[in-house]
Amino acid sequence: MKTRVTVITSDGKKLNPVEYDGSFQVIGIGAHAVYAIVTAYTATTSTVLPGGPTTATPVIAFTTTRRLVALNAVAGILTASVPSLHVPLRAEVKLALATDNTAADTLSLVDMGMSRRPGT
Repeated sequence: MKTRVTVITSDGKKLNPVEYDGSFQVIGIGAHAVYAIVTAYTATTSTVLPGGPTTATPVIAFTTTRRLVALNAVAGILTASVPSLHVPLRAEVKLALATDNTAADTLSLVDMGMSRRPGT
């Protein structure tokens, strides 16, 4: 799966699109970037079961990865490589906007799997 991102300038011009691997979920617009989670799925075929024996029939395993990315058009152009960090599958990302243009946007990762005690 790929996502195509096109920047539209304030005067309505469309710039060249950039394609990224994965699906995008926009978290929010900060003072310095647009933040999104990119989810990518990878399929692998193996005859070895995870933690187990080998099988005669190939098994397809899917791996899901989530990355938090910061999209920032430099001189009106998106780069093909964006800054990112790993986001756990159960985590939510929260954005707190910068108070002015000299402060940084604040992003928090909240792992929803740790918010409850076992048995509750």
